[in-house]
Amino acid sequence: MGFYPHERLALIIDALSLQTAARTLGFLVDYKRLQETFGKKGKLICSYYFTPPPQDKEAHAFLNWMSANGYSVVVKQLSDCEEERPRYRSRTNVNVSLAVRALTVANNVDHIVIFSGDGNLRRLVEALKKRRARVTVISTLKSSPPLVADQLRREADQFLELADLMPVLCRPKVEAKTKVGAL
Repeated sequence: MGFYPHERLALIIDALSLQTAARTLGFLVDYKRLQETFGKKGKLICSYYFTPPPQDKEAHAFLNWMSANGYSVVVKQLSDCEEERPRYRSRTNVNVSLAVRALTVANNVDHIVIFSGDGNLRRLVEALKKRRARVTVISTLKSSPPLVADQLRREADQFLELADLMPVLCRPKVEAKTKVGAL
C-alpha cells in the first residue's frame, strides 16, 4: 500500500501515546522532521497535536513552538473526577476530541495518519474508512507489552512500526559543550 504523492494528508497525533511509544523505544520525536517526512509522502493539509495542559514553562514553550510550526495544538483538560479509574476517563476525553476532529477533516483529505495505539480508536478508523479516507496507524509492537491494540492495527488500512521510523523521526542528539580548558 503506502502513500501516493497526490494524496491530501492529515496527521492526528495523540501526544501521550506517541511520546510514550517513542520513549519506550529510546528516542525523542523531532516534530519538524515528522512534518517534513509526511509532507514528502503527499500534500500535508493539516497536523493536529492533542495534548494535556502544559505543566511547566518548558512544556508551554514547546506547545507555542508547535503552534508556530504548523501544528494545530488541541489542549484537552484532564478529568478531575474521583472515579475508580480516572486515568481511563482522561484518556477517553482525549479520544473523543481526537475522533471528532478526525471525522471533521475526513471530507477534505484522502489519507489520515493517526499516531496512537489506543484500541478505543478502532471504531473511529472504521468510520473514517466508510467516508473513503485511507487510514494509517503508527505505534509500536516492539515494546513489552506492545503499545498498539491488535484491533486498531488490524482495522487500519496500514500499520507503520514507530521503531522503523526512528531513523527519520528521531531528534538529533545535542553534543554537550565543554568548558574552555576542560578535558
